[in-house]
Amino acid sequence: MRIGNVQVTRIKMPRVDPTWRTASYAGNAVEGFLLQIYTDGVTGLGGTAAHPSNISGDELEAQLKGPIRSALLGADPLSGNAIREIILRANVHSRASIAADLALYDVTGKLASLPCYALWGGVVRPRVRVVRMVGIKPPAELETAVGRMVEEGITHFKVKIGTGLQEDVERIRVLRNESDVVTRAGVPFQIAGIDDLWSGECDPSGALANLCPNTPRLVLALTETALTSPTKP
Repeated sequence: MRIGNVQVTRIKMPRVDPTWRTASYAGNAVEGFLLQIYTDGVTGLGGTAAHPSNISGDELEAQLKGPIRSALLGADPLSGNAIREIILRANVHSRASIAADLALYDVTGKLASLPCYALWGGVVRPRVRVVRMVGIKPPAELETAVGRMVEEGITHFKVKIGTGLQEDVERIRVLRNESDVVTRAGVPFQIAGIDDLWSGECDPSGALANLCPNTPRLVLALTETALTSPTKP
């Protein structure tokens, strides 16, 4: 069994939030890439994306169509470790090698008629937590933006900061043992924030004290253990 063809497709993916920015870059789209490997009637799919702070779209495309394709073409897709050693020696960016890695696992799983988690030893957890990154926004807009995501069922967020001390403090104010009530589509829900456990100021009881038990709530913690640690007397 050999890989007979390798195809790289470049895809421009507009961001849901066209005003997305961080402290280091702004962008209304992401340069994505689909890597397809073909072998004996089975197609393996892998994907990756460029990043302004790490590798440009042109550089990533060149690595995918150059050393990555060379390592894959003609190789046995079931000899994944040998292929990965060749890619490692090619000194390509991790955003290039991950596409090949995913495509090889996809082929193996399809040939075995098994999901990848079975190949990796079995299910570890029934669900996977997804963290939604939120670009830098003025504090007044941040609450509205996060509120829309909460309506979509997202519960964990990584909020970007870096525009100045005063604005950054305001963005994370709700994470400091405080709570607030916001209304979306006429429905109130509560947001509470719990400080970092290691700061010595973690106070879940204080943060949750004024919340109504019958109103939906979103609790934000700087560390997961803050929710399971003993509360202040």
